[in-house]
Amino acid sequence: MKTNIFLVHTEYHLMLSINLIVSKFMDMVNHIYITEGKRVRKDLFVTEKNIQIHRIEAKNYGTSEFLHQLLDKEPANFFFFQEVSSDNMYLSYWLHHKGVNVALLQDGLKPYVDWKRKNLAAHILLDTIMFHKEILKRKTYMPYFKLNNLYHYGGWDFIDEVWLSFPDKFKNKANKKLRQLPDFTYRSIDILIEEHFATPREGIQVRTFREPKFLGTIGSIKFVDTFYNDTVLVMNSDLFTNIDYEDFFLHFQLHDAEMSVAAVPYNVSIQLGILDLDGRNIKGLIEKPKYNYYANAGIYLIKKRALAEIPEDTFFHATHLIEKLIAQGKKVIRYPLNGTWIDIGTHQEYERAKELVKHLK
Repeated sequence: MKTNIFLVHTEYHLMLSINLIVSKFMDMVNHIYITEGKRVRKDLFVTEKNIQIHRIEAKNYGTSEFLHQLLDKEPANFFFFQEVSSDNMYLSYWLHHKGVNVALLQDGLKPYVDWKRKNLAAHILLDTIMFHKEILKRKTYMPYFKLNNLYHYGGWDFIDEVWLSFPDKFKNKANKKLRQLPDFTYRSIDILIEEHFATPREGIQVRTFREPKFLGTIGSIKFVDTFYNDTVLVMNSDLFTNIDYEDFFLHFQLHDAEMSVAAVPYNVSIQLGILDLDGRNIKGLIEKPKYNYYANAGIYLIKKRALAEIPEDTFFHATHLIEKLIAQGKKVIRYPLNGTWIDIGTHQEYERAKELVKHLK
């Protein structure tokens, strides 16, 4: 099976690499080498057999030993970020000359910046000296010399292709082969979520499960094989809230319900006069009325026995369960949530939640 090598330094690099692998290279063995440091967590774990995570000390990756370690894997492609690194320059040069396809991956917005530096010639000369000084300091050999204009993204002769989110926005001054980075897929996001929760977070172990198909907001709960309490908390994952869970639970126990639905106030104001009609006859006029409702907040407490009402392997929403229990005459109650509640399912609301969290203790 063919092999790819990915060299990453940050979690952004890791996310981009995993998405590219999932979208394009799951028929190959993919080795991801992470340089040690504070920019990538140490507890990473990926369950996909075609993705293998390795650690390399930052001081050891721009060496002939590491180069030979990569060559022993007989890679078809070498993907890397940060062409400003002399270590990456050294590895890319020799891998390219050994027949490996060398690909530079987009590092943030750097490819699209039109650098206008004063005294550009002086900066190019200083960068060139710095690069080759670092290579000599590591006692590595590279018979290559070129003035390094780091303000031309992908300018090295031994870069074969550049992967970008917006190839049409890139000024391809070095005339490289440009490749389109794929949009993030559900599968790559699944892998990243599983990797995030593979080890306990703040002492809490979170188990994840991939639905074989979309089963609604509560249908996949049937894959949970063990519940340790008679009351089960279920909530949507795209919520930002400071709900008082203890009060929620005590309220549920006090009213001895089969299911409790957390609800947020929802007010509707109509800025017009509304006609109160009986057919075509006007009975009255309501001037700019205001209506107060409670809306489903997507947070539920449910008796464990009620989960038996959820069918196996079937699309089923939490609202379907509410309607089913009510039809059976079971007690379903509302819990008023008067604190913070934001549905972060849109980018605008997500940004609002990020701003709000700065002011919360």
